[in-house]
Amino acid sequence: MNASPSFLVGIRKCSQCIRVALLKVSRSITLRECNVANGNGNGNGNGNGNGNGLLSSSRPTTVLARNYSNLHHYEERKSSPKKPILDMDPNAFGGWMRKNKIRRCFAVYDRHAGHVKVSHPELEELKRMLEESKHYHNHEAIFMSLGIRTDALMCAFIWNTSRGIAQGGVSILPHTSMKNVLENGLHSSMMTGITAALAGLWVGGGSSIIIEPKVARRHQLSYREKMFFDFGDFLTSLNGCYIASEDIGTTTMDITHARTRSRYVTGLSEDQGGCGNPSHATTKGVICAMEATLDFLKMGTLENKTVAIQGAGNVGQQLVCQLVEKGVSSIHVTDVHENQLDSIRNLHVRESHGSIVLEKVQEYDTGIFAQPCDVFAPCASTGLTRVLTHRTIPLLRARIVCGSAVNQLMDLSDSRLLADMDITHISDVITNRMALVHYASEPFGRQPNDPFMERHFDPTWEYSIYNMTQQILQKSQDDEICPSEAATAIGEQLCKQVDPAWPNRGSQIIYALLRSGWHQQQDYWRRRSNMYWSHSMGV
Repeated sequence: MNASPSFLVGIRKCSQCIRVALLKVSRSITLRECNVANGNGNGNGNGNGNGNGLLSSSRPTTVLARNYSNLHHYEERKSSPKKPILDMDPNAFGGWMRKNKIRRCFAVYDRHAGHVKVSHPELEELKRMLEESKHYHNHEAIFMSLGIRTDALMCAFIWNTSRGIAQGGVSILPHTSMKNVLENGLHSSMMTGITAALAGLWVGGGSSIIIEPKVARRHQLSYREKMFFDFGDFLTSLNGCYIASEDIGTTTMDITHARTRSRYVTGLSEDQGGCGNPSHATTKGVICAMEATLDFLKMGTLENKTVAIQGAGNVGQQLVCQLVEKGVSSIHVTDVHENQLDSIRNLHVRESHGSIVLEKVQEYDTGIFAQPCDVFAPCASTGLTRVLTHRTIPLLRARIVCGSAVNQLMDLSDSRLLADMDITHISDVITNRMALVHYASEPFGRQPNDPFMERHFDPTWEYSIYNMTQQILQKSQDDEICPSEAATAIGEQLCKQVDPAWPNRGSQIIYALLRSGWHQQQDYWRRRSNMYWSHSMGV
């Protein structure tokens, strides 16, 4: 016998009423349950609580109420708007990946279709952000993965591989959001590509960021070691489309740990066949850029000039020594660490006649910017903090800004502010190139006074620091643009050249990763005989 429509409607209304009533009961019981758990019961044994924070004997009713309460809260979460993944704290994003059962994901620029392709439909928000971002510049790929041992989020950014396999540093720095991570990674990889092109290297632009999990044991050496084992596995999974080296927040020992899991790293210690610390070569590069700029501006040589240096680290210390040899008349150095200044004193650099002033300052002190000088050299490691901003630039009393600090400018408006003040700024894509040159040359062996390295200091070579600095300044003058704009324009043009030995090798590897199911954890390295434990972990 078939039920009439009116009967079915009545049944539906009745079930809805019962459901609403149960939800109301669940709220009241859950509220009483919370009061009891907090010790607020009246202790009368009537089922409301016993006054000591323990539940009474009305357990079945409480379980029923909790089940309906959970259903209610689930519906509220489902209907409430989710927090955008770009606004998430990076560690929260890692948790979001785990919750959605995503161990790996990617965003790749599809050249044929002309848009971004993402690995999972949950990442559509990321796709929209990249297509609208001023930092994107059609990056070839972004890869993200969670470490097997530590669950650390690891991101690799590949800008352009026309000139060769992407190379760049791996950094560990605090980031406030995933948007912050992406913007810094995209910017860094592009600047690395520009640097490589201006240096005449057949190398593409890349960078990577590790987000350190917020766990108590993260400061333990054994935990950090495992984190770089994870990073090495991550690099190996990318099959060589990106090669990592030391950067801000990482050390040679970190790279050594990653090397045990992957060959796609450079920057090993000298006793392991690496080229060692690149600071000496970087310092020579800064000196070359200073001399080229002084010559272009018809200001003579470094002799009898005054120089202010922010930061007395490896480069700052050696810069003082080399400037003394060049005959500068005055050097003023500031640093937040007294021991760094002591290192300069230990190098037997005399502070006689007031020619060298070493000053310890507080963090974020801006006094050095107001120091009268011919050349201001920012050489401090500032992490994500930009050195030259709308707050510090007006303080400058220098004619030239030329130092080794990376990412010195906040944006293009700061570069134009420098130009308006008639201050010539030499971008770090020129002054800091020797670190990248150092790491890029490592796979090809080493020798004392290496001609491959020394040519960067030879003014007669087309891509030398001296010659390229003057080319940039000339283009800046001819096109009436800032030197940083001129450097980027020349670099982008050079990046269109294709590596004659391995044409399009990087992009071929990237597309092969997509076809083979990289985001589904299909890897060569999982075939290792010592990877039995990974299967037991369900990865």
